[in-house]
Amino acid sequence: MLSRIGSHLPAIFFTWLTEYLQRGWDKVVVEHGLLPMLKPRFDPGFAAFGRGDYDFDNAKLKALGYELRYPAFKEGWNSSVRWYEEQGWIPPRP
Repeated sequence: MLSRIGSHLPAIFFTWLTEYLQRGWDKVVVEHGLLPMLKPRFDPGFAAFGRGDYDFDNAKLKALGYELRYPAFKEGWNSSVRWYEEQGWIPPRP
């Protein structure tokens, strides 16, 4: 529902929201001594993406011999989060 509404909002709303998110993130960066590498952004395309139900087929890659490093999404996600923590881009999880 919100993603449908979001795609009809004026561009200025997304500019305001992005600036608001950036100010909040800047506080987190200072509080945790992070590297200021990430910049939050929220735009109409992101709102539209939330409406989709996406399915990606990797059968052709596998047929070429490609092996997934993380076959389960959760494993890959956790590995990515750990990497961002180790680089000092996000605060460590409690």
